[in-house]
Amino acid sequence: MQKFKLIVGSLICAGCLLTPVVSMASYKINTQPIHFDKGTSGTTIHNAVSGADVKDYTLVAKAGQTMRVNMKRGAHHPYFNVINPANETVFNGAMRDGDFEQRLATSGKYTVRVYQMGGARDEGKTSPYELTFKIIH
Repeated sequence: MQKFKLIVGSLICAGCLLTPVVSMASYKINTQPIHFDKGTSGTTIHNAVSGADVKDYTLVAKAGQTMRVNMKRGAHHPYFNVINPANETVFNGAMRDGDFEQRLATSGKYTVRVYQMGGARDEGKTSPYELTFKIIH
């Protein structure tokens, strides 16, 4: 009986340890590099995010430039974060609703991550959005 309890306890512990790995595997991140047309300083992307999926948009910018990101969205409110080249979140749209504008401290690849939260994510809803990027020298 003692051996049985040990086996069951081990299986429960293993299940608890693997749960975060399984939940992380339930969504996918799609990455799209952003390039501006020659002679322009910005672009607009029309897309949609569904359920727990994540859309990453990457762009290269230089220290001292100002980055602006604006999102127009539908009813289910997707959010966006801005992540700097050191992989630090410098803007969290779920905590500070609105547009992002910041003079950049470092040069490198920045990521704008679009995602859903709450019921929209959990119920697999699809949320269209329009994302405008602008780099000012």
